[in-house]
Amino acid sequence: MSMLRAAYLIARKDLRIEVRGGDALALMGALALATVFAFAFTLGERTMNTLAPERLIPPVLWTALAFASLVGFRQGWAHEAEHDALSGLRLAPVDRSAIYLGKLAAALVLVLVLEAILVPVSGVIFGADLIPIAGPLTLVLLLHSYGLCAAGTFLGALVNRLGRGESLAAILLLPVAVPILISAGKCTSAALAGRPLGEVRFWMVLAGCFAAVITALAVVLFEPLLEE
Repeated sequence: MSMLRAAYLIARKDLRIEVRGGDALALMGALALATVFAFAFTLGERTMNTLAPERLIPPVLWTALAFASLVGFRQGWAHEAEHDALSGLRLAPVDRSAIYLGKLAAALVLVLVLEAILVPVSGVIFGADLIPIAGPLTLVLLLHSYGLCAAGTFLGALVNRLGRGESLAAILLLPVAVPILISAGKCTSAALAGRPLGEVRFWMVLAGCFAAVITALAVVLFEPLLEE
């Protein structure tokens, strides 16, 4: 079986578990929406009327996504630990990197579903018209979500291997994800303001390089990580 085929099957299995149980997405959604509403009530109507949406939405959106994603990254590996299912995956006659890629694909789908809910809600709360800039905004979200998931999936595996919880995942992920979160804020702000993404070309390239490097390192290091 090819690595990509194995990764697809692992991702499909994880998504089926999520559809049946819905634990991770429900927790992620609750945490993300609570964060957005907390920011909205803290800032107040006067501040939100004074500042443009491109100043308000990026920090609120990516803060909510970063913390909510931690739940998904940890939960995806927790399913394997419950019944020692990871041992079965290790024995499968496929490249072990396929496990990482499958988990990454499943995590990315969950984050994108979460964004499909969170972005329109943020647009309504902070008064942004998202329809005219849907194309550039979607590109920004896809690129930076992939980078965040690439790092989070690998660190989630590391935390699961160490038998620790979300607190360690946050300690590890947030410093590593600083470049992608800064880039996400810059590019999301440009997209919301209707500016061409060429103006933030440096940040888009940085996000792409970050995602590529993290993915390559995770693929190389994942097999040693699974060793007993």
